[in-house]
Amino acid sequence: MRIEKCYVCGANVYPGHGSVFVRNDATFFHFCRSKCIRAFRRKRNPRYLRWTKAYRKAHGKELAQDLTFAFERQRHTVPKYDRELVRDTLAAIERVTQVQQERQKAFYLQRMRVKQRIEQREAAVELARQRATTSLRAIEKLPSVQRRLSHRASHPLVREARAALVAASSMQEPAPTHSEHGYMASELTDGAPQPNGTLS
Repeated sequence: MRIEKCYVCGANVYPGHGSVFVRNDATFFHFCRSKCIRAFRRKRNPRYLRWTKAYRKAHGKELAQDLTFAFERQRHTVPKYDRELVRDTLAAIERVTQVQQERQKAFYLQRMRVKQRIEQREAAVELARQRATTSLRAIEKLPSVQRRLSHRASHPLVREARAALVAASSMQEPAPTHSEHGYMASELTDGAPQPNGTLS
């Protein structure tokens, strides 16, 4: 049993599934679904379609070069049947698949770390640009800065902005309090006119 690869998207095509197109030069093209067949008939290049494996590998979104991919190449030689060889081959396939999945996961985590550093750098640049034109309180309310720096509350720019806010709030004088009739509390006790128009 051989598991073919879709010519367009690169997905697995299991026996009894998908479609096959045979060209005049006896070249086989396997397709997993009608979407891939339409793209092939329209002469679309798989490397330029964002939903294909070829595009993702060409743009560094998936692991493209690894020794584990060499085990998936087709061998046109037919070996002589040997029970021990079959047992060892099946065990090797499981091990190679496990190693390939671990390496793909490590590649994905590394790519996400690079993306996270880029987003943090962009957020810091945007924060520095906004500080020249807006107040510190408005900077903390920027949705883009909050989204990118929410997981980094200890960022030096965030600490600096919060410290400046605390210092500014402590320097402000308390606002005067008014009574329910519209007069200040000090006026009611220092000879100010009462609500009925008489002096105390």
